[in-house]
Amino acid sequence: LRSFLYETYAQMLLGGVYEQLGDNELAEVHFKRANIQSDSMQYSYVKFIIKPAYINFLLQNNNIAAAQEKAFQLLKTGIELNNYDFKQAAAGFLRNVYERLRQTDSAYYYARLESAFRDSVFSREKLNKIQSLVFSEQVRMTEETTKKIQEKEQRLQNIQYALLALGIITFIIIFLLLSRRHITNTKVIQFLGVVALLLVFEFLNLLLHPFLERITNHSPVLMLLALVCIAALLVPLHHKLEKWATHKLVEKNKQIRLASAKKTIQLLSEEELKGS
Repeated sequence: LRSFLYETYAQMLLGGVYEQLGDNELAEVHFKRANIQSDSMQYSYVKFIIKPAYINFLLQNNNIAAAQEKAFQLLKTGIELNNYDFKQAAAGFLRNVYERLRQTDSAYYYARLESAFRDSVFSREKLNKIQSLVFSEQVRMTEETTKKIQEKEQRLQNIQYALLALGIITFIIIFLLLSRRHITNTKVIQFLGVVALLLVFEFLNLLLHPFLERITNHSPVLMLLALVCIAALLVPLHHKLEKWATHKLVEKNKQIRLASAKKTIQLLSEEELKGS
């Protein structure tokens, strides 16, 4: 079908070439072939290109009868397709035909008809433009609404991130305070240290996940390597924190035992003094 379409266009172009060369007989042969082939096609835009070109050729060579026949056929096609472009072109050709035939009434009639069809084409184009503007406005409003929703979701997400960060910082501060003053069990410190490490790691994973997806192009291997690198940085910090907290706990236990021993010695001394 495509090759047939190209052949039809080629016939029309050859007609135009021979017309420019002054060989009107060969030009008409090719224009006729293109016109006949366009009749067998369903594509209206092909007919709208081929048929007016042939009618123009006939008018330029004063073949008025043939031009009139083809113009009526074009008008009939426009009525069948309800295509105002076809109707306007056909009315213009018929006006030209009757002007050459000096039939003033018919020429005036088709001139009025051409003007009416032109107004219809203009109205249709205006309507299409209005519809296009309405559609563009709807698209703009949809995009604006979507943008507002995304901004709202982003604000909520930022608030959640801020609360999570505040919660983690609060947990770490409480952990440090408790490990220094109240916790007397090393295992409890180790457990809370692991919990703090997991909280920090998961928070960083949650925070950096969109960025990692972007720079790794959603590659699971690269994302895993990035998370391993983050973990490699956090684990030494966790060990240092746990070691510091354990050291503080040992020192605190020593102070508690020392204070207990002093209190015991003081009580024994007071009892000896009372006995003497």
